[in-house]
Amino acid sequence: MSKNLPASQDRPALGETIQVYKLDADGTEKLRYPGKVLHTTPSSITLEAIFDLDDRALGDLQLQRGDLFIETHYDDRWYNVFQIRDGQGAPACCNPSLF
Repeated sequence: MSKNLPASQDRPALGETIQVYKLDADGTEKLRYPGKVLHTTPSSITLEAIFDLDDRALGDLQLQRGDLFIETHYDDRWYNVFQIRDGQGAPACCNPSLF
């Protein structure tokens, strides 16, 4: 269970911009970026974020500035779900992941 999500009564409001912190297995911060809250449940937050870093490869996936991420983060599951669309809206990837 993730301890990084706020308690359900403290969830951010829909449309609110929050900071997302990507940590490695040791808890070291690897990325930080803003995301807009699209949906919340008692155990999850779904947000939208625009990739605004330099283009980079993530395994076989090439991420480019302007790509759209729709991310669902859970506090009662070991994984997160990511949908990535390229800057023109075409699906690029949908992946349950630890990323």
